[in-house]
Amino acid sequence: MPIGKPVNHDPEKKPNRAVISIGSNIDPEPNIRRAMGEMAKFLRLLAVSDFVTTRPVGNADQPDFRNGAVLAETGMEKAALEEKLRAIETELGRRRTGDRFAPRTMDLDVVWWNGLVCHPDAETRDFVKTAMNQALDRFGLK
Repeated sequence: MPIGKPVNHDPEKKPNRAVISIGSNIDPEPNIRRAMGEMAKFLRLLAVSDFVTTRPVGNADQPDFRNGAVLAETGMEKAALEEKLRAIETELGRRRTGDRFAPRTMDLDVVWWNGLVCHPDAETRDFVKTAMNQALDRFGLK
């Protein structure tokens, strides 16, 4: 059952659909819950994948990650959605450094947009691809 804010959009235009990957290895359980709650304030969450524990990529000397994905509907364009996701990451304490493999409180990425894979991790990291496909399948889009 979808949760979150109903999509306000032009009735002549179909809403955009996105799969957003979610990952955290600093207090992952509460941070994932908070991120989902924040996204539900401006997105309609249609389906959620299972969340799995994965080893870190690129820098093994850090805690394991919890990763999953949500399928969401929005009236926003992709760039505006990505901006809102960056704001959630910042609100949850993410600090961007030069190390793209650093530990993080939250990592939110649009990996699928209106039927197209749009992030390289969705092709190269099995846990992202699996979560994306699971969210799509749970809503009957796969």
